[in-house]
Amino acid sequence: MAPPGHGVGQDRLELQLEGQLPCAVLPLKHGLDFEAVQLGDELELAVAQLRAGEVSLMRLEGEAETEAECEAAGPVYQREELLAARAASEGCGKLPILQQSSEAELLELLEGAVLAGLPPAWWHRRPVDTKRQVLATALRAGNMPAVYAMQPESLQFREAIACYEPDGEFLANVLAQLWADSAEPTKAWKSPAAKEAVEWLLLRGAPCALLLPEEPEALKTRLRALRMLGELGPRVASVAAASVAGCLRDPEAKGRMAACKALEQLGEACAAAPRAVPRLARLLHDSECCMMAADALRAMGASGCRAAAEAMREEEDHMIRSACCHVLAAGGRPYRAELLQVLQDEGAPGFLRAAAAKAMGQQEIDRELCVYLVDLLESEDPTLRLAAVGLLGDARGEHAKMAFEALASALDDPVEFVSEAATRALNSVTDA
Repeated sequence: MAPPGHGVGQDRLELQLEGQLPCAVLPLKHGLDFEAVQLGDELELAVAQLRAGEVSLMRLEGEAETEAECEAAGPVYQREELLAARAASEGCGKLPILQQSSEAELLELLEGAVLAGLPPAWWHRRPVDTKRQVLATALRAGNMPAVYAMQPESLQFREAIACYEPDGEFLANVLAQLWADSAEPTKAWKSPAAKEAVEWLLLRGAPCALLLPEEPEALKTRLRALRMLGELGPRVASVAAASVAGCLRDPEAKGRMAACKALEQLGEACAAAPRAVPRLARLLHDSECCMMAADALRAMGASGCRAAAEAMREEEDHMIRSACCHVLAAGGRPYRAELLQVLQDEGAPGFLRAAAAKAMGQQEIDRELCVYLVDLLESEDPTLRLAAVGLLGDARGEHAKMAFEALASALDDPVEFVSEAATRALNSVTDA
């Protein structure tokens, strides 16, 4: 390392504040293709600090150490020469600076700038093509600190660094490249950073449909994308819902089930997608997807509950009606009448009546429901008695006494699993 005041550089010139982090790293090129740049911004500041003795020029590690090596390497800039250049032009001196650094060097510099918590001011001097390419490279690598440095949220910072504004073509191309990369097992696309890059692109207008090709042979790609979109959750629901809903018609059951799961994870915002709720309601007739479609409808909020209530009134299939009870459990008291009707239907199979009782129990264990549950303990169907016992164990407050007395009588139930459940439920009421 050269002593302060005697700075040389073979490939780069580093201006370093004494006792602090580097304030600028200037790539230099010797011998050809020089591009003269006016001293300005941080370079001008650095030269001013040199003149005041606040900074020194220091050789980077790995650079030439002897005068012979320095001479062979190319021009050497001394402290006095920098000051003379500034003085001779009254602030408009010029130095040969290489403007086209490699992507790796630019990303390294960007990461260093992010450590300071501010967008890099020097970025505005880079050409648009360079900014576009480096942004694409950072996104494909999941290097989000560099992405945020190049794309700050503040309008003031965006103007200060002459921020590149990604257009639709750029966003689509980068998403396609990133997703193609993710098919390679060596790529760490499952990392949070890679998912964050996909989210960043989707929220700025990249088409979600690129992740979900419709070709039958692309099932694995669709499954991978649906899993990732579900993990991203409600943050991308507004831009992903329509494309995910399109997968509810997948020719493969695995694809339809994955789409149901993704919609459930994306949440209620998906109800606004024109195809989501109607297609989920139709999937209640799909024996392979029925319960997963019910889970997704339940996550759709009021729209899902309305669709399930309509299906409950029109359907005769007991499995579909049971799935609808599961959805209506999230609807609250407005759907108590539909569930109560099923619960009171003595001609309905026990599992369906038990599903209605369970759904009502998820809403509120009030006096009305307690009375019906106590009556169910007299049913000949052990499935119904088991459901009633489990729900009575959740009774609290003024209804706990009624539940306690009913559960005490259920300890003598002739079916062992019912009497055991009554014991557990009785302890729950007692501890409440």
